[in-house]
Amino acid sequence: LVDYLKSHAAKYGLDASRLCAWHFSAGGTVAGTMLGEKSPASCVVLTYAILSLGEGDRDPRLGPHSALVQARERGDRFPPTLVVRAGRDAKTLNESIDAFVAAALARNAPVSLINYPAGDHAFEILNDTDETRRVIAQSIAWVKSRLQPR
Repeated sequence: LVDYLKSHAAKYGLDASRLCAWHFSAGGTVAGTMLGEKSPASCVVLTYAILSLGEGDRDPRLGPHSALVQARERGDRFPPTLVVRAGRDAKTLNESIDAFVAAALARNAPVSLINYPAGDHAFEILNDTDETRRVIAQSIAWVKSRLQPR
């Protein structure tokens, strides 16, 4: 997808040097790719995303796709990253987010966190509240601020 966007950037009016990868839920299982050494992303957003592959984190074929593995190994070289945590999400999912944030901060990664204590998984669909709208607006504003032309 990234290669396609870069090669067709002019057609779509895109600046290929300013791309943000936004992962939701199970899309987090490949988020490590956008946090890895060859990431084309200018920024990354991880919204209630699964950030560890569990036992797969130790597999040399799968580990590079794990955001947690990337945080432990190269968090200090991440693109700016926003993590959006839904407080009422599944315990194991939030544990993967918490482990990722701790590992990233231990490496002094450029990570920001929005914790939505009353948020459910898929809160933008399930929780029609002012707080949901605030979290969404804050996330979009964060992305826009990272993609401003320099």
